[in-house]
Amino acid sequence: MGSKTFLKVLYEAIVGLGFANAEVPAVFYWEIRQYPSKSSFLLESLILEQGRLVLSVGCCPTQRVFNESGGCLEGLNDLALEFHSTIDALLMKLGSEYTDRKYSLGNTYEMSINLIDNPFPFVELTIPISSDHSSGFKEVQTACCGITRFNGEGICDKNANLCLNRHEYLFWDLFHPTMTASKLAALTLYAGEPRFVSPINFKQLAEA
Repeated sequence: MGSKTFLKVLYEAIVGLGFANAEVPAVFYWEIRQYPSKSSFLLESLILEQGRLVLSVGCCPTQRVFNESGGCLEGLNDLALEFHSTIDALLMKLGSEYTDRKYSLGNTYEMSINLIDNPFPFVELTIPISSDHSSGFKEVQTACCGITRFNGEGICDKNANLCLNRHEYLFWDLFHPTMTASKLAALTLYAGEPRFVSPINFKQLAEA
């Protein structure tokens, strides 16, 4: 492949940029707040050079360990919401300046909160996830693999507790979702409604 062909393929590619649970606080406090111009330049460069941009943020069970009630930590929830709002505003600004560039912003925080509150709506997707996932998640707080409270106080290793059916669990370990949950998220981002992915979903992005 020559350099011109490579650049054409790269320019037309969909570039995915994701922020995981442990990265959101650090990135927000140290990058977005302290270095706003640096963050803007990075995102602007990706949109200008690559044409398309996808971001995602999320939540994990290890945070529940620090809440006596077992619920999500509201401080981190607020942080995730503020992070998403900051990125959303920045992308909207850049999108208005570079109208020939398209992007999709996936809100996995919104997906996870809705999924925790009601594990079943996502199952209504027309694309099957797996033969073992026909009635929604049965456990959305405790990880499938881990130790002690919520299986969220240690890594998944040979000494950890292991669930019988990982397809029934939202979380695999103290940080990561199960493959079933990841597939559900991918399908929602691909063809989901604006509250989960905006201004257009990934299917519309690929067709743009």
